[in-house]
Amino acid sequence: MRWWIFQAVILAAGKGSRLDSITKNIPKCLLEIGQKTILDRQIEILEKNGVNDIIIVAGYKINLIKEHFVKNTIKIINNNKYDIFDGLYSILCTKDFIKDDSFICIYGDLIFNEKLISSFLKFNGASIIVDKPTYDHDSHSVILDNDFVKNIDFDYKNQKPSAQFIGISKFPKNSIGLFKKTLDIFYENNDFNGEYVRIIKSLLKQNMVIRAFFVNNEIWININDEKKLRLAKTFFK
Repeated sequence: MRWWIFQAVILAAGKGSRLDSITKNIPKCLLEIGQKTILDRQIEILEKNGVNDIIIVAGYKINLIKEHFVKNTIKIINNNKYDIFDGLYSILCTKDFIKDDSFICIYGDLIFNEKLISSFLKFNGASIIVDKPTYDHDSHSVILDNDFVKNIDFDYKNQKPSAQFIGISKFPKNSIGLFKKTLDIFYENNDFNGEYVRIIKSLLKQNMVIRAFFVNNEIWININDEKKLRLAKTFFK
């Protein structure tokens, strides 16, 4: 059985409000770091690892993204409600485009080492990449039992997070049916508020086994403010 991923979804619809002075005229995913945009870096890494069927969910200044990839075969889906809803709605926009095979989902404002992805793709089963918890109260906080995800975006009253979901997940072929069914349920219920992690939380409640893959010493940066942008430019040339 082949381990590699057939399809990739990149969630890149948001404006990046904490970078407002920089993203006024350009979507965050097209910011250049070391003469490559964030999106170009992600796609280059995916393609090096055999993932060539790539979907970008865009919204803010989508025309610039379309122009950037005008000669590319990458599929670009329009999230025309990017200014109303968060990442959950972006993944719901893909429900008619995800194929019945394995896929990886990546937040469009992440920059990371190629080794992180190549190792993750070989990791068995439905899984998410996690790191040590950054905040005690964060919507991407995770509770683990060994390397199994037990909860995400949980009630923080009596528990501290085991880890932080960084924004990269994958689902093998045998989990796609439940994943797509879950997207349909959210869509049919007009339940569009919140982050992508709500899908993961719902899958856990439906008893999907999801494992945690730790970044260990690999570098990743979520470029959500100017400090993180400067940091990324020091690590990635």
